[in-house]
Amino acid sequence: MATTGSSTRDSATASCIVPTTDDDDFSCAQLRISRTNSSCTAEDLISFDDVVCSSPALPAPAQSPTAIPTPALLGFDDGLRSNLNLHLCVSSPTPPSRTAAERNVQTELRDIVDDLLRKKTAAQRSLTDENGSLRAEVSFLKQTLLQASSQPGSETGEVVAALEHERALRQNAEESRTATGKYLAEQVLALSKQNQMLETELRDFTHGREFWEAKAIAALERCEALEAENLQVKTQLNALARKQSSTVTEQVSYVLREVAEERDRLKRLEELEHPLAGRTGSWLRRRWDI
Repeated sequence: MATTGSSTRDSATASCIVPTTDDDDFSCAQLRISRTNSSCTAEDLISFDDVVCSSPALPAPAQSPTAIPTPALLGFDDGLRSNLNLHLCVSSPTPPSRTAAERNVQTELRDIVDDLLRKKTAAQRSLTDENGSLRAEVSFLKQTLLQASSQPGSETGEVVAALEHERALRQNAEESRTATGKYLAEQVLALSKQNQMLETELRDFTHGREFWEAKAIAALERCEALEAENLQVKTQLNALARKQSSTVTEQVSYVLREVAEERDRLKRLEELEHPLAGRTGSWLRRRWDI
């Protein structure tokens, strides 16, 4: 970590807008921030889609790389302020002027890159300082123990033995805790599998119960429908029976009336024709009465 911090301080940072040319219509530029002359190289590439675009319809003379100072990118220390430059490398025809929106996008992207670089540098510095302070404290403690152990009548040996004993106890406790955690993880895994199996069985039982419940409900509904249909059929049969009995009675009454009318008519005819017919009619009446 210290090596990284020193290499960060010794490295020079340069950012350059490199256009990527296209054969058809447009070419877009890219902002490349790179670190050179260091053991670890970090490159952050940010693409611009609408920042610098060139069109064949707007020709312009080729320009040489222009060095533009960027105060927004000066974020490391005073030694790097002279090494940070923004090189505008244009190899394709560019429009004669840029709009305010494009310049605003460029500015926002530069600010974002500057903020990221500052945060990265600050984190590296803080880690380096923390490592250095920890190393210094460890060295001081070692020297103090050595000096105390060299003095006559010191209890440094006992302190060191107690520290070693405590360290062994701590290691044993850590191993026990690790083994306990592993055992608990295995138990949790086994219980999870068992729970999944029980959930699967419960889901199957629930599905079967719902299936048979649906069948029972359908059977009950069918029985109710059949019962209603049976009641309707019985009602119709009773009505038909009552209708048939009344019809038969009416037909018998009608036939009896016709027979009585026919008898009266024949009686009158016999009485009008001759007296013998009267006797015959009386005889017929007696026969009919019988």
